[in-house]
Amino acid sequence: MNKLQSIGFILDGNRTYGKKNNLKYSVAYQKGADKAIQTINHIYNNYKEIKQIQLYALSKENIENRSKFELKELYNLFLNNFDIINNFKNKDVNFKFIGKLDYFSKTIKNYIFKIQNKNKNARLTVYLCIGYGGRKEIVDAVNLIISKKIKKVNESNFRNYLYDSKLIDPDIIVRTSNKKRLSGFLLYYSAYSELVFLKKLWPEITTKDIDKIISNYKLINRNFGK
Repeated sequence: MNKLQSIGFILDGNRTYGKKNNLKYSVAYQKGADKAIQTINHIYNNYKEIKQIQLYALSKENIENRSKFELKELYNLFLNNFDIINNFKNKDVNFKFIGKLDYFSKTIKNYIFKIQNKNKNARLTVYLCIGYGGRKEIVDAVNLIISKKIKKVNESNFRNYLYDSKLIDPDIIVRTSNKKRLSGFLLYYSAYSELVFLKKLWPEITTKDIDKIISNYKLINRNFGK
């Protein structure tokens, strides 16, 4: 049976869900946030072997290409849900953020600094990927190596120059909304991730879907090129 330590989710389909159900952007995105919280709780309560969850909430490209109105709705969503994250303080959960925080206001950055990595030795770490791009992370790592005048790296120590060297390669990456691509999500870490693409939109995913994905994963023959 396959060992399962890390699972990533690409939270796709919130806007489509809003259009499908005639909801405002703010309401649709809140449905997505509620689903993320439900997912974290379900995994925490039922899968103690899982050490990390990565949630791709807002990509670098989203920020660069979406309207100011929609981005305002998303930023308000973050502010409205930071206090919800604090509700996990009685659980053995740690929150980290990876991505380029330069995109965000001082208010949002202050909230992030206040919340993140407060429970460093937690059983479960949740990574919130916002303003994140996989190519950007790799380029930033290369530039950091150059700035330190390091002449040689290998696959093992290259990880030390990425946004978080403690991020565990996802065993499974789940994407909703019937899109069959990674869209820059954890590109360096996903070489051997099992990919699961669901037709359901992110707010429609259920705990039964998650249970099925995990049970199917445990039956896969993973040989990592052997």
